[in-house]
Amino acid sequence: MKTQVTFRVANVRCATKDGKILQLAGSIQASMSLSIAAGCGLDDEDPDNFPWSVLAATFEFSDSEGKCWQLTSRFGSDLLIRSIMDFSNMNRSAIWDEMKSVTQGVFEKHIVLKDIWYSSDDRFIRPLIVGETIKEVQFKYFCVSFDLAVFPNTVDDDLHLPELYARTTSPIYDYKAEELPSLYFPIDWKYFLVNSYCLENGESDIPIPFIAEPTGRTAEPQPSVKVLDVT
Repeated sequence: MKTQVTFRVANVRCATKDGKILQLAGSIQASMSLSIAAGCGLDDEDPDNFPWSVLAATFEFSDSEGKCWQLTSRFGSDLLIRSIMDFSNMNRSAIWDEMKSVTQGVFEKHIVLKDIWYSSDDRFIRPLIVGETIKEVQFKYFCVSFDLAVFPNTVDDDLHLPELYARTTSPIYDYKAEELPSLYFPIDWKYFLVNSYCLENGESDIPIPFIAEPTGRTAEPQPSVKVLDVT
């Protein structure tokens, strides 16, 4: 499923697969598609690993001549954990069972990815907001799975700002080994655009630069995207 997005950059350049430079400067209309790029689930035969997932976000957009390009970022499911632990987010996590049935129905309708797994050797005791209370969790001792939904949001013809939400679908336990309720929380989709730190096989590495690839499709030209020759 592809979702329309709009983002603005000051002056960003990245290499293209054919050895040129793609320059992005200004407001850009793109489509975003999400997928699970690598990982293993709870039932997979991988005795050396806990369940884990690497996600991929592909952004496709046209250049000033109407030629379409795509950029793909790959990142770990820890990005979802960062969102759920973000105390600065005013729209913090809520308890799923306390959400209105209409909200739950909209989420179910717009799910794009299921069974996203996170596991960690993190032994630190960390605070987690659960409804109106703060619990302490230690990720070392359990795995978390998520469903991810994308709500399209068109402000006007030239401004697309989708809303992303996730729901935990496996138990989270606090430090006292008590099971916490399923949580529902927002994610800023721009996290997926600016975080790319996993290789195609799922191994984490230092931030990986984008390589723009032609898609072979065409669309309405965007003067904010230009192809430059290397001199």
